[in-house]
Formats: sequence, C-alpha cells, structure tokens
Amino acid sequence: LRAFWGLGDTAAPQTFAHFSGNGDCVTLELQQPSQVDEVLFYTGLNTGNYTLSISNDGERFTDLAPIEQKYSALFAWQTAETEPFSCRYVRLIADRELYLGALVLRNAGGEALPLSASDENGAALIDESEVVPAEPTYLNSTYFDEIYHARTAKEHIDGVYPYEVTHPPLGKLLMGIGIRLFGMTPFGWRFTGTLFGVLMLPILYVFLKNMFGKTEVAACGTILFAAEVMHLTQTRIATIDTYGVFFILLMYFFMYRYLTLPAGTSFAKGTLPLFLSGLFWGLGAASKWTVFYAGIGLALLYFMGFYQKLRDWPEDGEVSAGPWAARTLLFSVLCFVLIPFAIHPAAYIPYAQAREVELFAHSDTNGLALLFQNVWGKFTFAGEGKFE
Repeated sequence: LRAFWGLGDTAAPQTFAHFSGNGDCVTLELQQPSQVDEVLFYTGLNTGNYTLSISNDGERFTDLAPIEQKYSALFAWQTAETEPFSCRYVRLIADRELYLGALVLRNAGGEALPLSASDENGAALIDESEVVPAEPTYLNSTYFDEIYHARTAKEHIDGVYPYEVTHPPLGKLLMGIGIRLFGMTPFGWRFTGTLFGVLMLPILYVFLKNMFGKTEVAACGTILFAAEVMHLTQTRIATIDTYGVFFILLMYFFMYRYLTLPAGTSFAKGTLPLFLSGLFWGLGAASKWTVFYAGIGLALLYFMGFYQKLRDWPEDGEVSAGPWAARTLLFSVLCFVLIPFAIHPAAYIPYAQAREVELFAHSDTNGLALLFQNVWGKFTFAGEGKFE
C-alpha cells in the first residue's frame, strides 16, 4: 500500500484539441475583458509551438510570446512565459500537428477565468476544469524519464510510431496496461511499474529462502530490499528499469533452481526451471537492453553448472550422462535462443502496425526491417535508433 500511496493523480485531461498544423486555430472567449496573470496549459503528443494571440473585439489580434510544446514536457502541466495582459478573446495557432489537453487563464488571485468555445476543438481545451491543479508537480505531470517512456506507451496504444526507440518495446507495452486501466494519468502510467516493484518482494523472499534455507535470512533480506530508497523510488517512476530488474530476478531464480538439481537428475526434472529461466530472459531482453548483459552471467552459470553435473555424474545412476547432455543442450537452445529471439521481434509488432506494414511481409518496409533498423540504431545512434 505504501508504494501506491501518493503515486500520482488519478485524473488528468483525457480529451485533446487536435491542431493539424495547416493554419487551423482555436479561439476562446472570456465573459468580459479581463486581466490575465497566468496561462496554464497541458501538453499532449508531438512537439512544436503555438502562437498565442489576444483580442478585445475578436477580429484584430495581437501576438504574444510563443508557447513551446517541447519533448521534455509532454503530458505535463506547463506555465506559459507571458507577461500579464488584458483581453476578451484568446487564439492559438499551431505550427505543426499538435495535441493540447487544456488551456487555463488565471487572474492575480489564482482563480481560473471562465472560457467558452465555438467549436468542438476549442471545447476540448476547457471541458475538464475539475482536473486543473493548483500548480504543476510530479503528482500531475511527467518527470524524469517518464517524458520518454510514458509518452511512448501512449503512442503504442494510439498506434503512433514511437518517439523513444532506444530500448525494446515490451516495457512500454506493459506500462500501457496501467494506462488502459486508469487512463493517461500519472497514476495510470506509474501503476504497472509499481505493481512489478511490489511483486519483486515475494520473489526475492522465495529466492533467499531457497538459497539459505532460513526464514529469518529471507525475511531480513526482503525487508531491506523493500526499504531501500532506490527500489521504492525507481519502481514508482514510469521507466522501464523496473521491468528489467523484475525479469532478471526471475531468470536467475529459476537458473538457481536448475543448478541445485543434483547430478544424475533426469532430463525431465530440469526442463521447467530451464524453460522459465529462458522465458524470463527473453521477456527481460525485450524490455530493456541491459538485460542482455545479465544474460551473459546467466550463460556463465549455466555452463559452469552443466560442467559440474557431468563431472559429478554417478556411474551407477539410472540416467546415462550422454543422452542427458544431448537432450539438455538441445532443449537449452530452444529456451535461451529460439524462444527469446521469437519474443523480441514480436514485441515490435506495434512498430509495424503504426507504419501499416506486416511483420513478415516480403518487402523492404516490413516489420522485421523496422526491427533491424531500430536494433542497429541502438548501437550506432543512427537512423530510427536516435532521439529526434
């Protein structure tokens, strides 16, 4: 419960005005000419600039300072850098395709001035006054690396080709579960990661209990992990690190379960821990690239254990070492190579769907081409694999 307490607001603008960037504008009207001391707005997808203009008669407009919708502050409440002004009408014109969730004008006392709109696009900016916060904070806006990952999770849901492609998509797809359940809100985009952080605790407890065989040690280790500041903080931020750690913990746990099987154990008894270890390695590698490095350690442990089992194989055992070794190696290829390398391209299906191409189509623009283009970009910072 502590992890979810104060996680973030459960409400945020859900309807957005869509600016095509073709010179279309939104005009809002105050009830009477009023003094405006603060302009608050809530950003949506895409980056660009709005021209904010004011007028007293609705015909002759004066441009104020442009409002920037930058990549580092999407799905966040922002305050426009404008001097106080007086007007009856305000108009917004976007320089490209942009989505804006809300526009709020406040007087010197911090009170929101009532606005009206003449069309549906303008109404989307003023129809959720109940979610307007007193001030922008992490509770109502994206912060830290949420500016990449929460945005990309929403893009996957909306079928938009993602902005952040420096890591595989699965972590953002998992993040999207919370968004689908609770909306594109701070609580929604942080929910799944926080849940995974909580689920790490019983996994770690069982892992430690298996390793040391003592309840006191397992409980102590789990409590220390739960109280550790970085674990609590990191899992409450909508980033993909949580998913990587979660799957690393599981893949090493099941590898440990396999390694503790005594030499001479039948092939069948080792299949489940090997399968689960490989499965979670594949899921982790499809969530964040750093899990690949954890896979190196996993491979070292596997081959060390494999060698030790052959070395200690009982001569009078019911199972022969040769057939066991052959079957285990072949099964391991399935678990640690074929399955993970099937999961990875499958995670990129939203990329292909956003470009309206098939994953395995026979063309230069199929989904696999997009996959290799992004994988190559991870290591070269070229093409699709860099921040734009």
